[in-house]
Amino acid sequence: VSNQGQGTRVVYGIRGRYAAALAPHTVMAGWSMAHAHIVQGLSARQKAAMRANLKLPFVYAQVVLRRWHALQRAGIAVAHAPGAYFQYCQMDFPVRFGDQTPANNPGEPAVLLMIRLPAPQLDSRPEDQIRAGRGEVLGTDFAHYETQVLRQLQAMYGAHGFDAQRDVSALTVNRWGHGFVWDEARFEGE
Repeated sequence: VSNQGQGTRVVYGIRGRYAAALAPHTVMAGWSMAHAHIVQGLSARQKAAMRANLKLPFVYAQVVLRRWHALQRAGIAVAHAPGAYFQYCQMDFPVRFGDQTPANNPGEPAVLLMIRLPAPQLDSRPEDQIRAGRGEVLGTDFAHYETQVLRQLQAMYGAHGFDAQRDVSALTVNRWGHGFVWDEARFEGE
């Protein structure tokens, strides 16, 4: 991507060949850290600021429950658990699609959302924690996440009648090595 005259020239690859397009305006939408390497003509200061954007790794586990009587008995709508493997847990957002309505009867299936923000080295700088967490996310297999989900839900709701083997129907795990920008990241240039 480079500015040319009154517009922008974008070079891209398609089917193993390069092509170019000219446009009067271009919006670069994506990861700013990558833009520092892609967009030509940026000042060194601007590139340094873009590289200061550290992205937090995170994991979303969506757990399909056959029923959720135990969660209702527990009376917990949202759980923040800083010391647990998944630090956040809640019944998923009630979404309606036409005639499809969210479950409001605990005997009906529902989805539970669990979120993990890995920071395995709590005694290190936040930047190092983020990088170590990214390594953990990319190096962890589905079986490990599944075990952690089942173990944690059993510990949270077992006393209220939850049985992970019986009550969990399915689960998906989505992991992002580069999720959201760390709020505390600051460019400390001039």
